[in-house]
Amino acid sequence: MKNTVIALLLVIIAVAFTQPLVETLNVVKEKVTLDAALKNACRAARHNALSEARLGDLDAKVEEDGFTEHLKKAFAETLDLVPTVSAGGQLRFTSPRGRWNEISLSVTQIHDESDAFDERGVTKTMLELETPYVFRTALLKKAAALTSKAFVIKGKYNFLSMDIN
Repeated sequence: MKNTVIALLLVIIAVAFTQPLVETLNVVKEKVTLDAALKNACRAARHNALSEARLGDLDAKVEEDGFTEHLKKAFAETLDLVPTVSAGGQLRFTSPRGRWNEISLSVTQIHDESDAFDERGVTKTMLELETPYVFRTALLKKAAALTSKAFVIKGKYNFLSMDIN
């Protein structure tokens, strides 16, 4: 009888310790998925936003408005999202299937001609991604309900693109 109680206690303690571990792995998985989707969308947007009129002159430049539009389209297609509101450099996405919470993406572009390699212009794009995180395990859902603090996945990225001369 004593051994049964000890075994049951060990199982309860093991469950209590593994739930936060499982939740941490879920957070890391979502963060890696968002990172990969955003990086791939940036690459696709850079290639699609090159100014076609100047490609023949070997002086191709990334069009800033085109970059943002292509980024929005590529990011939405990668994660199966729907763009909702786009004001200035703020992009918002929602998931029609409920896989993701609302994702907010801030895009800021800085075009710098002076600080360039080999007389090429450099466009620095700063991206800030933010999405609320909802816990999946029952124990941590209850713990999150007790606190008023929101849990958010955040990411800051810098993306450089060099003009072709």
